Amino acid sequence: MRNRKRKNPPSGSKLSKETPLFKQYKEIKAKYPDEILLFRIGDFYETFL
Repeated sequence: MRNRKRKNPPSGSKLSKETPLFKQYKEIKAKYPDEILLFRIGDFYETFL
């Protein structure tokens, strides 16, 4: 395998923007850093520590 360096996407690109879920995660985690978060995504729950 070739070793490739990854570059950070430009600041205006879609890849550098946070998703609404990640924004919500960061806000809640800042208030409750020791808690486990459950997000309902479709029919399932995702667990984040």
